[in-house]
Amino acid sequence: MVVKKELVYPSENQEWKENLLALVQFAHFDKSNHKVTMSINDPILYIELENYIEENNMYFEKQLNQKNFTIRVEYFIELLLSMDEKLE
Repeated sequence: MVVKKELVYPSENQEWKENLLALVQFAHFDKSNHKVTMSINDPILYIELENYIEENNMYFEKQLNQKNFTIRVEYFIELLLSMDEKLE
């Protein structure tokens, strides 16, 4: 049995954007409250997404169940547009 002496944090993961874009096709739009909900099972992807949103001064609803990511439609569109570096 191997015991690690220190906690190693993952390095800068640039692939999280591609992983998120692969999940966009499974996003659900709720017409009653105008919000988009996505199921994100990877906790590192969720944390990277949360950090990206906070760095870019966007807003999303943090929930107790971190597998469900809920965001308003206008912020979801802004998020997807800001992730595309070709649009600059």
